[in-house]
Amino acid sequence: MMNLREGVRDSIGEWVEKYRRYSYELLGWRIDRWDWSLKNRLEKQLEKARIRASVGQYLGMSLLAIISIAIAIFLASSVTRSISDAIAYASLFVAASAFMLITFPGIKVRRRAKRIDDELPYAFGYMSALASSGMPPLGIFEALASERRIYREMGEEAAYIVRDMKVFGMDSISALTEAAKRSPSPTLSALLHTIVASLLAGSDLASILTEVSEQRLAERRLALRGFVDDMAIYSEFYVVLCILAPLFVLIMLPVTSAVNMLVGAQSEISRLMGSNTVFLLTIYVGVPLLTLFFLFGIEAVMPEDIRG
Repeated sequence: MMNLREGVRDSIGEWVEKYRRYSYELLGWRIDRWDWSLKNRLEKQLEKARIRASVGQYLGMSLLAIISIAIAIFLASSVTRSISDAIAYASLFVAASAFMLITFPGIKVRRRAKRIDDELPYAFGYMSALASSGMPPLGIFEALASERRIYREMGEEAAYIVRDMKVFGMDSISALTEAAKRSPSPTLSALLHTIVASLLAGSDLASILTEVSEQRLAERRLALRGFVDDMAIYSEFYVVLCILAPLFVLIMLPVTSAVNMLVGAQSEISRLMGSNTVFLLTIYVGVPLLTLFFLFGIEAVMPEDIRG
């Protein structure tokens, strides 16, 4: 079973690599040669999002896929629809895909920045403990990079710092400066610049990391306390939307049905409110959907360290 899974993974990897090369030879190299205003911005976003591709590779692969699917949509739609409808469907797909193509790196950058901000207090606490034991900067970042199962995004940033120091031969000051430039989190960038300035002024790395860790932990406690306060408001919304509102509907249904029978009301609203369909939809569809909507909303705003 494992051999089959590895074989499928290798086959997919080979196909993706061939597709990447073909798309770059067809479109990508031309895009890399163009000098346009958004190119530098997109290149920085790709680096911060950790999308390991040049602008030409990223746009070449994406544009080739968009063009191929748009042609398929046009051909499939032209069989059952008019040519104008087929063109409209294909154009709508191209417009939506182009929008996602441009905005996806920015979305990933913001997601990484949020995760980095969530991990900052704990990662810096770990680093300060290592620095207090006398470990050199390279060893500290190597240890943090090896703990990517716990510090996922901070471990990724640390791995790039280690690469700059070991492969490119940078010193710790230069590596931290480069890390501050490419970090998707403004908070981490500011902290790294602060550490660099403190090191240049002759401060001790352990004391700097300890101070930063304590400050970030205090700020994190305030943020988590604010989230707990917000949860009280969310719970009130849940009680109103998912408990009181369905109860009100369930109480009003038999009342409305009884009034219809007594006065002989024939309006569409009265018939609808008195029908068993609305009763069943409220119980089996309305309440579960409202509950799922609430749960997904809480999941979206819940901090990573609470979510676990």
